This record gives sequence, C-alpha cells and structure tokens, in this order.
Amino acid sequence: MRINSNIISVILLIASVGLYFGYLSPTYSGVSFDENLGSKSITELQGKKAEYEDAIDKTKEIEKARTGLLAKYNAITPDNVKKMAKLLPNYIDNVRLIIDVNTIASRYKMTLGNISVAAPTQTAAPAKTATGAASSAIGPAPVAGTAGTQTAAAGAASVAATTVRKYASAKLTFSVTGSYDNFIQFVEDLEHSLRIIDVTSITLKPPADSKTENYNFGLSINTYKLK
Repeated sequence: MRINSNIISVILLIASVGLYFGYLSPTYSGVSFDENLGSKSITELQGKKAEYEDAIDKTKEIEKARTGLLAKYNAITPDNVKKMAKLLPNYIDNVRLIIDVNTIASRYKMTLGNISVAAPTQTAAPAKTATGAASSAIGPAPVAGTAGTQTAAAGAASVAATTVRKYASAKLTFSVTGSYDNFIQFVEDLEHSLRIIDVTSITLKPPADSKTENYNFGLSINTYKLK
C-alpha cells in the first residue's frame, strides 16, 4: 500500500506539472499569433482590453472636443460668420472682388479701369536655395571659409522640397486715376479691408496736362482663398 501511495503521488505530481505547462501557462500567459480572440491567452486579452479602453477614452475626448468646438461655432453670430467667410473664403468671386475694390476706390472719386483677373493659383512656401537659406532671407551672404559656408553646405544637402500650403491666391490688376493724396488713402483702405489683400506692384504715370493733379496709377493685388 505504501508503494501504491507513492506511485499515485508521483503520477499526480507529473499530471499537475503537465497540466500547468500544457494548459494553464499557455492559457494565461502564452503568445498566440492568431487574430481570433478565442485563441488568445488571458494576458493577451488583458492587453487588448487595455487598448480598447484607451481607444474608447480617446474617442470620448475627441467627442468632447468636437462638442466644445461646435458650441463655440454656434455661439458665433451670423454677421461674424459672414465676416470670416469674407476674410478667407472657400472660393473667390471675381465679380464681388471687383465690386468691393471699386467701392473703396469710389470713396475717393476713382473708378477701376483696365481690369484683369488671373485664376487662383496654388501658393507654396519658399524653397531652400543652394545657400541653405530661404529665398526671402535678408542679410549678407556668408563669407567663404567661415562657419556660415559650412552651414550653407549642410542646408544645400538637406531636402529642399517646396511645402504646399492649404490656400491659393488670385491676382487682380487694374488702374485708377486720381490725386496722389486720394490714391494713398485708397491704398490704406485696401490694407485695412476685411478681405486679405496684398499689394504686389504699383506703377505711376504723370498727368498729360500740367494743370491737373490726377495721376494714372496701375496696381496689382493678390487675394486668397482656402483650398
């Protein structure tokens, strides 16, 4: 009986070890490459649960931010919405643009002439030049043999791809006739208008008759829209 008892103990011990390594350990902490959740271990399922809970928390944060932004947008008055649409519209209404500029000019007894509108074009950030500086950089070029030259060489070796921005520009060219003082005030009004306008060039022709103070001014301006 004593021998049988020892044999049974050994058998139970072996069975326990086999049960642990054959079932319990793989089931609890094993690694499965199967996408089926039913084939994954408890540890893997706990990791998946943590991932899902994190995803749910992020979704709640996004929904909360969305609700907050929507509430802020709804709080904006219709008048201010129109102003924002004029500040940076989704499209450029050429007729409306000409009317707006002509309205400003009429305040100073001037009328637009020789009007030309170019279609909106994609606007891009200035690319790096061979000196490693932006094309619009200001200042003297680095002297050869100095640290500036080394910096320029490093910049030239970097990627100089043009960064495409999320807006486009349209060009309006026109002429007006009026006194110099009125023209200056007209340009100042353009600068302070709600619509974003950049004056890119100005030309001036003196009056043919010396008795008049009216000059002929040519202007080119850029305005912008979201893409």
